[in-house]
Amino acid sequence: RNVERSHRRGLELDLRLQPTRSLRLHANANASANRIATWNQAIDVYDAEGGWTGSVLRVYRDVPPLLTPRFVSNLSADYGPGTSLTLGLAGRYVSRAQLDNTDDPALATPAFFNLDAHATLNLSRWVRRGEPKLRESFARGELALRALPVDFFRAAALAQPGFELAHPCSQLTQPPCH
Repeated sequence: RNVERSHRRGLELDLRLQPTRSLRLHANANASANRIATWNQAIDVYDAEGGWTGSVLRVYRDVPPLLTPRFVSNLSADYGPGTSLTLGLAGRYVSRAQLDNTDDPALATPAFFNLDAHATLNLSRWVRRGEPKLRESFARGELALRALPVDFFRAAALAQPGFELAHPCSQLTQPPCH
């Protein structure tokens, strides 16, 4: 449900550098102040037998909106010494966020940081249509083979934009493939 009065004010920074022909750096950050002036929450009340007895209205003032972290940042580096292979690292930090509009510290997501590594192989040497690429990502100990959404897969009707091909051996919880 939408709230009557809220504001979101912030600053966003996006920086891209290519210090050498083979190295690309990208950083972005968003810092914001997000507040809801007044949030009304109706809470149903039940008796000991489970019968509804009515509702209680609680009013919260000057609270952060749900799922709106104050700070998000990304930093990545890609190194491609040739035309076929690119290696990269990507880090992401997200500050804590509320799971509801009450500003209750017990109902908040923790801040987190992820660091992922990836390798991308350009397949255009072997596949003549589009710009097909194979991307291997290593995130939190998981291995995943992904085909990037490119014209070749759309033309071949194998995928829609955003489609990911998962290799059957990509899940560490599965038995090994033979």
